[in-house]
Amino acid sequence: MTSQPLRSSLRRRSRAGRGAIVVVLVLAIIASVVTRHLAINQREKTASSLSSSGTSLSSMNSYAIALLLGGLRGPLVMFLWPSAETQKSERNLQDFDTKIEWIRLLQAEFDSVHIFQIWNKAYNISVQMANVGNKYTTILDALEYAHKVDRERPNNLNIIAAIAGIYFDKLGNSQEKETYKRLVRAQSRPHESRQKLKQSASGWQPLELDPMIDQAGNILSEYLKPGSIKLKDKDRPLTYDGSELQFLVEFQPYPDGLSPFALAYNYYMRADLLQEAGAQVHSQLSELVIDSRPALSLKNWAEDELRYGRVNEIVAAGKAVPVEPEMVENVTADLAVDHTFPAEAVPAIEVAIRSYDRTKQLADAANTAYERHTARYTTNLMLYREHRESVAANGTLALADADYLRSLLATDPAKKKQLQQSAADKYEAALDLHSVVLMRFNLPPDRAAELYPPGATRENLEQLPRAQRAIVVTNIIKAFRAGEFEDVVEDAGLSLRAINRITARLKSLGR
Repeated sequence: MTSQPLRSSLRRRSRAGRGAIVVVLVLAIIASVVTRHLAINQREKTASSLSSSGTSLSSMNSYAIALLLGGLRGPLVMFLWPSAETQKSERNLQDFDTKIEWIRLLQAEFDSVHIFQIWNKAYNISVQMANVGNKYTTILDALEYAHKVDRERPNNLNIIAAIAGIYFDKLGNSQEKETYKRLVRAQSRPHESRQKLKQSASGWQPLELDPMIDQAGNILSEYLKPGSIKLKDKDRPLTYDGSELQFLVEFQPYPDGLSPFALAYNYYMRADLLQEAGAQVHSQLSELVIDSRPALSLKNWAEDELRYGRVNEIVAAGKAVPVEPEMVENVTADLAVDHTFPAEAVPAIEVAIRSYDRTKQLADAANTAYERHTARYTTNLMLYREHRESVAANGTLALADADYLRSLLATDPAKKKQLQQSAADKYEAALDLHSVVLMRFNLPPDRAAELYPPGATRENLEQLPRAQRAIVVTNIIKAFRAGEFEDVVEDAGLSLRAINRITARLKSLGR
């Protein structure tokens, strides 16, 4: 049996143990209450901060999201993808952008995901919009998505090339391209930026581009800040510094705004340097494609500048601008050498002259880029030969047009005569170049021998006397008017319209 003193000792220990447990429980309750109040206060502070700053859960970086979700990250992605695609197919875009943003955050390390979503927004979603304005802002939203990824993972070939593709294909070459080009030119010039609103507003979406040039037409310094990379190209005297618009400095100033093709050229140059000097490999496009894009962008940019000059020349002449872009070539072809512009039309003529001068500058740069590309990749040698000769012909024609317009503005008789002589010489050179392009590239091969003079081939057309080329061109024009060569009439039309313009101007100049 247990002694009385031992039983008393055990009872005292039992009561002491129970007392300790009670104390611990009371402290735990107090601690839980305090912790709860602290959590509530912190949540209220965070909610207030989020509300005032416009930040949301989507602003968390992908690493934080992954930690927060843990093992639920995969199932959530598997839910979001089919849900977003179903909404797209049903044209139900409510919460669509939120789901795409979550996919971006949850799969931030997958370039293929970003390439698809950039393309998805710029093409699949924009075409569902009811008007051109909404289509344009949807394309800008695709650009904003791309720039978000670029800020998180700078100097990524896949993302840089995707940005370039939006400017080149969607804003520069889509069905609504004329509207998009006008908007990009206007919005790249100085205007009130929405950048502050972007930083503070919840659910912000871009409605316009931020300004990219200053009042003098030079690229803003914020777009020329070097990044954390420096690459030197082994074949060209180029150093890539990671700044946003590095490759537009060469052609500035831009008093009339930026063409979408100018921006495409800049980003394609960045992609090309990342491939060549940075040894990056695009996940979907071949090295040949990336390498060719700067030259193609310069060619399209030159053609866009030429058309921009034509439009301003038409406006200055007080004529209606044709709806079809290709029809602008001949509207003012018959502008007489003694034509006088009213004072209010002079600014438009000055814009046209600047555009023509830039066309020649870009044509020379495109020729250099094509020469480099075709020396490395001979697959498209003949195709790009046509590009080179066509853009060279347009560059020479643009210089002739610039001198012709300068002669119309000149008040000094000697200066006017000098400019007319210069314009005539350049028009004749442009006529030679466009005639060769027409004869070499825009005739069906089985009819070329019939129309060429004896001994002439596609390779020696430049050696033909101008009179012989004129006969061939005249016969080609007759054949087109008779309904022949229908399969090449669209391509040939570019050269034929240029030839018509040149011959009209030479007639005015007395040649």
